[in-house]
Amino acid sequence: MVRKDKIFESMRLKNKSFLRLNSKGQIMGLPFQLIFSIILIAVFIFAAFYGIKYFLERSEQVQVGQFLSDLKSKVNIALQATEKSEIYTFALPNGVKKVCFSNFNYLNYNKSYCPEFETYREAARRDGSNVFFCPPSGASNVGALIHYRIDCDGTDCLQFPSKPQPYCISNDDGVKVTLERNLGEAYVRLK
Repeated sequence: MVRKDKIFESMRLKNKSFLRLNSKGQIMGLPFQLIFSIILIAVFIFAAFYGIKYFLERSEQVQVGQFLSDLKSKVNIALQATEKSEIYTFALPNGVKKVCFSNFNYLNYNKSYCPEFETYREAARRDGSNVFFCPPSGASNVGALIHYRIDCDGTDCLQFPSKPQPYCISNDDGVKVTLERNLGEAYVRLK
């Protein structure tokens, strides 16, 4: 019996000396492997959230691009029809509150409809744009175009109400646009 006690006592002393020798790999009493695991988990969680945010922003950028492409396509289809009157609903990100249509050469342009767009107005006039997003940050924050030109093979074919300038449509559960073309007209009316 004495012999077993001595064996257990010597093993206990060896374990204590073993722990004392490996204490250099510990920080504040925690083993290095545990700290390294916690750091890796934090990095993976950060990367996952960053990736999700990136893909959500890209989907909003695609929505803006799809809106512009679809609207241009619908205008071209309406122009080729003999007569047409149809309502379309387009999805846009929540950051875009209004879609506005304007002739930027128009002298009575009302700045109060979208004061945030004033910094981009001259560039839009130079580019011949006739559609823009308000507030501009709703489109630019996701890397999309702020203003764009809707045309039919290089010619103006979209007509929108001249008053008020700009003519804006709210983005409430999507943008609802009516496109009309009457017999013999060389343009498509937007309502």
